[in-house]
Amino acid sequence: GVACWPCTGAHRGERFERARRTLLRQLGVAGLSTLQVAMVALPAWLARVADDDAGGGAERGTDGTVGWAGLLFTLPSLLYSARPFFGGAWRGLRSGAPGIDLPLALAIGAAFVGSCAALLSGAGEVYFGSLALFIFLLLGSRYLELAARIDAASALERLQQGLPQTALRLRGDALARDTEVVPAAALQAGDLVLVQAGQAVPADGIIHEGDTVLDLSLLSGESRTRVRGPGDTLPGGALNVGQAIVLRVVAGAGDSTLALLVR
Repeated sequence: GVACWPCTGAHRGERFERARRTLLRQLGVAGLSTLQVAMVALPAWLARVADDDAGGGAERGTDGTVGWAGLLFTLPSLLYSARPFFGGAWRGLRSGAPGIDLPLALAIGAAFVGSCAALLSGAGEVYFGSLALFIFLLLGSRYLELAARIDAASALERLQQGLPQTALRLRGDALARDTEVVPAAALQAGDLVLVQAGQAVPADGIIHEGDTVLDLSLLSGESRTRVRGPGDTLPGGALNVGQAIVLRVVAGAGDSTLALLVR
């Protein structure tokens, strides 16, 4: 598994990268096994088709040789590449909450045992090629899933970094104001906050003083900046790319638009 909580973004990225490299190796082994089994089985299958068209019967010795070769080339895929499915099935059984890995492991195991029994008895069909291909396709879907999770984690990391940890809260009346640095999480509705140029808006609020230009790309994906003035609502996480403004907080940092997106 690659679940990582609590941990830093760097640690999470390292765990994801290790899982990606391992899965990529397993995918490569499964792909090579599939190709090797196919290279062995395809000539025999074509010979059988040609023999059937000619009205003859395929020799069992050839099928047996192909079967043993298929078993040999499938073993690396079964013993190494299929480990995520067997491991996931075992963890699910131990925790009393089996998931999708259990039926997958049962299917892989049943196909392998059935093919071995058919090979040893000399009767029935072997499915080593289908088994190797099945493992390869399953791992391919797992790799795509992991890639999507890595992208989602990166997007989440950017969102978490978009909300500042501190804010400049204004104290005093309009004639004599000073600022104090406070944690953004300590902001409450009604507080006046100074948002300087280049800073992110620490919480949802309404512009109390000043006109500015905002970059909302982190929240909406829209790259075009927006001009905002007194009375306009600003979402927490927006980037102030214009001049300094005074913001009246309407919701704490924990209830801001960006915090909602992170959750």
